Amino acid sequence: MVDVGGYRLETVVLGQGEPTVVFEAGFIGGIGMLRGLQTRIAETTTTVAYERAGLGGSEDGPEPRSANQIARELASLLDVLAIHEPVIVVGHSAGGMFARVFANRYPDRIAGLVLVDPATEDAYENWRSSDPTHWDGFEQQVREAHDPPGGWYGQWHALPQSIEEARGAWPLPAVPTTIFTALVPLPEEWVLADDERIEVWRQAHESLSQRTPSAEHVALPSVDHVGIVDHPTVSERILNLIDEVRTADASGGEPR
Repeated sequence: MVDVGGYRLETVVLGQGEPTVVFEAGFIGGIGMLRGLQTRIAETTTTVAYERAGLGGSEDGPEPRSANQIARELASLLDVLAIHEPVIVVGHSAGGMFARVFANRYPDRIAGLVLVDPATEDAYENWRSSDPTHWDGFEQQVREAHDPPGGWYGQWHALPQSIEEARGAWPLPAVPTTIFTALVPLPEEWVLADDERIEVWRQAHESLSQRTPSAEHVALPSVDHVGIVDHPTVSERILNLIDEVRTADASGGEPR
């Protein structure tokens, strides 16, 4: 439990070496879901996974629970952990959007980005406008499934603000960036339930890659939004990026 200014965040630090790889989990948190990936990467370098304020074992933090506030808290967490060199941030789902806002606010702290099936402001806006019934009902459904609602509720309440913050989070630093898209529908998640919604998701990722310096877009046809976290292509890309950053540091250049 790491104090970041009067409240503590549940944090798991594994491995040693530089650059540090930081994991930003999906909307309702879940460092346990990332544990397998974190453990694999920790065999090579230092890794940090944490629960945002109000999620998991973390204590509640200041409102609003918007992307800018989350970025400030991650910066404070790294400061407390004495991690001052640029890091590689791996963001899954909504964590991908939060990672982008962090990268825009703290570009000097970023060595690389790996966005794993990331949520985007374009995708959120599409869901809200094209299916308002599901959108309006989602809050109540999740509230009933997560009682008490905890920090996810604050994030949901602040989502319109987070969308605008993400929309304004440009430019991103010109660092190696990979955007992964899972192409298998996830029927139990209405936003990714069928091929039509997956295509909206893919197009949002393609648009994001076209606007992002040094970005590579990789579509994975055999995995869904949950399983992609443990897909070997994702861990391979992170490990390759670690090598790129180390090589650039040794030569005094920029990773490619």
